[in-house]
Parts: sequence; C-alpha cells; structure tokens
Amino acid sequence: METREAARAALKMHERLRQRHEAHAPVELPERMWDECRDSLRLSNRARLLKHPLAALRLRRQFRGRLINLIDVLDDQRRQLNEEFAGQRLMSPYEIALDLKALEHDFPEVEIDFGSCIISVTTEPVELEGLYLGPFRVKFCWKSLARSQPYIVEALDPHPAACDSDCYHPHVQNGALCEGDARLAIAKAIAEGRLADFFQIVGSVLATYNSASPYVSVEDWDRPECSCGDCGSGIDEEDAWGCEGCSTTICDGCRERCVDCDGIYCAACVTSCDGECGERLCRGCAEDGEGYCKDCRRALEEELAEQAAEEAEANAAESAEASDSVLVREEVPV
Repeated sequence: METREAARAALKMHERLRQRHEAHAPVELPERMWDECRDSLRLSNRARLLKHPLAALRLRRQFRGRLINLIDVLDDQRRQLNEEFAGQRLMSPYEIALDLKALEHDFPEVEIDFGSCIISVTTEPVELEGLYLGPFRVKFCWKSLARSQPYIVEALDPHPAACDSDCYHPHVQNGALCEGDARLAIAKAIAEGRLADFFQIVGSVLATYNSASPYVSVEDWDRPECSCGDCGSGIDEEDAWGCEGCSTTICDGCRERCVDCDGIYCAACVTSCDGECGERLCRGCAEDGEGYCKDCRRALEEELAEQAAEEAEANAAESAEASDSVLVREEVPV
C-alpha cells in the first residue's frame, strides 16, 4: 500500500466518522416503557388487594424486569449525552493513515477499494482445535458506519460445515461474525477510527474457538449429518432446525414452537404456561408474561378487572345502604 493511498483513505474515513460524531442521535424519553412499568405495578397492587398472591408476585417480578429495562435505556441516554458533551476521541487523519500502514505488518494482505469504500485484510490460515478453516478476508466499509456491523468476513479457502454450507467458521454465518464479548471493544475501535485495533480484535475472534456458542461445533463440523441437541439422533441439513434461543441444532420431532412469538426452540429454551392452557413458551415470552401466555394473561387481567369492578360495586352498595340508614334514623321522630 502506498502512503498516498493510505492518506486518501484516512481522509475519507475521518470525514465519515466526523459526520457521525457531529450528527448527534435524537434523544427521546422512553414514555412507552414508563407506561408499561406503571401498568405492571398497578396490576400487581390490585392482585395483592384482591388476595391473589401468586399473580401479585409474578406481576411484581414483571414490574421489576420492566423497571430494569427502563433504567438501562435511561442510562444509555445518559452515557450518550455525557459523550456528546465530553467529546469522544476521534483519531486524526494522520493517525488513521499510520494505522493503515501498520496493518501491513500484521496481516499478509491489505487492500483499499475506493470505489466500494472498503478496506480489507487477509488473515493467516485459521485452525481451531485441529480443524483447518483456511484464511479469511475481513472487509470493512467506511460508507456503512451506521450499521451495527460495517464489515463482513469471507472465507478465501472455504471449508464449510458438512451440515451447513453457509457456515465456514464456527462463529461466522452468512458473512456476519458472532462478536461475543468483543462486541463493545469492536464498536469502540470503529467509533474512534482505530483501524489497527479493529482488525486485530476481529482477527483474534476468528482465531479463537468458543465452545459455548458456535453455529456448528468443531466436533460436528465434518459429520455428514448434524446431531439433534435434544435427542442426539442424526439429521440431514434440510430436516434440521436451529433453536432461536441458543442456536442448538434440533430435529423436527424435538422442536418446540412458542405459542406467543411462533419461534422454534429446543426443549431447554421453553417452559409451560402457568395458565390453564399449559402451552409452550420461550424464555423471553415467559418472562414478558411472568409465566403466562398472552391469552392467559389477558384472561387474568380481565378477571382482576372484573373482581375490582365487583368490589367497587359492593363498596358502593354498602355506602348507599349506610346512607339510607342515616336518612331513616334522621326521619324517625325523637
């Protein structure tokens, strides 16, 4: 790479980053989340007054979860405003150019495509626990900084999994890298223009195997059939399902469907509705409904509302009866 090319690419990328730094994202108060917190607390208090302790506890847990989410959103907005007023560090064009030149010492190949606004590097051949996967090309597009992942990963000597031709690395699928714990570090490096750090982190993730979250495990890589994560039986690619909760491969007979979101899950990622229906719920929907599916939760809320109305009617009747008694006593001559 010539110094002139590095300087030109650095200027273009710096301009893109500068525009993003100056174009502050709008801040909106999470009013909907506040309303959801208020509704959960109101229903919980009502269930407690109507002596439904189990429903009250579940609704209070829901309130806690929604309150935590609200606090997280507010905290993110606070950090965003703090960075806006404090000023996030941005590499100068000169520093970005130095990073680009430094890449030539870290990777076998470095290329710049000005027409596509892409900076790409080629990694050394990757081998994970004896599984040879070959070299990869990481293509970073400075025109796509608004995306959560402004880069893709390509296999130069593809060795895809036998059961999934789109998976050529345990942590890459369709060009998207599962960043795992490196997500924040990658995002920060991109935001500050630290290209050398960005490519090194991505390269490190590609060279590391995390047995807890592969799309296809190293053990199953060369098997002509994937095995079901629930029953262990072999399954063909066309009969395989991916759990939307943990990415485990499951067979058609073991797949569970969430009654609320209609997603496909393995047995470990679903539970039964605590209501009368007993339908299967994924963890997310079960947490949102505090153990109830949408239909059973709606029925519970209607029951609570009906009991509240009956209680209010009974209180009104008692008040009216008390008022009549007072009037009768006043009309009786002394």
